[in-house]
Amino acid sequence: MGEKVNTCFYQKTMEMVARQIGYYNGIDSTSISVEKAQEIYESCLYTLQILWQQNLVKEPQVLDTSLELMLEEGRLVLKDKVQRARQGWNQLALKGPRYGNDFYNDTVREVGAFFDRYDIFYGAHLIPCGIDYPLINPVSEELKGISYIELYLNRLCLENHFLGLYQEKSIISILKNTVGDVRKSYYNMAEEVFMTSLSRWITGDVREEASDSSLVGCQQEAIKVLRNKTCQERWMLLSKGCDIICRDAEFGGMKLRNYFGRLIDDFYIRL
Repeated sequence: MGEKVNTCFYQKTMEMVARQIGYYNGIDSTSISVEKAQEIYESCLYTLQILWQQNLVKEPQVLDTSLELMLEEGRLVLKDKVQRARQGWNQLALKGPRYGNDFYNDTVREVGAFFDRYDIFYGAHLIPCGIDYPLINPVSEELKGISYIELYLNRLCLENHFLGLYQEKSIISILKNTVGDVRKSYYNMAEEVFMTSLSRWITGDVREEASDSSLVGCQQEAIKVLRNKTCQERWMLLSKGCDIICRDAEFGGMKLRNYFGRLIDDFYIRL
């Protein structure tokens, strides 16, 4: 924004926030804590940013349009995002893995509760739920509110889609041999399955069903094989293995191979 627009926006924002605080507090905007006033301010800013990110507002409109109207339009965008995210969560809850990991199960329940706790009027920027299950590619902490939940659910669904390429008994066998306590351990299920599958491919273990004994230490064996290769050969092996394991599958328009690429980068660095 230009300097003129910035000044105008700041003035109009302060006036709008004062009115929003009044609505929250029954018209009286004087008997509210500084913390709550700041929270409402941040909620309003986040809602306006959501509207602008959708390219629904152009700079001149900031000068000519009521910010209250923009705020209402932003809240409509938020409602649509919440509805779509809830639908994604419903599918996740119905079709997600049932391997019994506490961190995964607790997180799915908490995200479900998010939709009942989320306040698009005075706490749109907040994430009122606990998220403990780690993703292969974590969502940036800079994302707020429904923006964070949307991306977290999308990535979790993608990881579950990858797990769906394997038989459940194979996954359970891998997890038992890599993390031990499948239920209580803190880990990412898709990462363990991917890295074990990649390691088996590198070591030449192409059997569809692996025995428990062949799973033990397979990553260490893969590292030994790779360390006997040149840097270029290592990368080509890792890259080809990733392509084969992901089977050219995609989810939500994103190739699984692109998502799991971070793991082969990390594996390569460890060599």
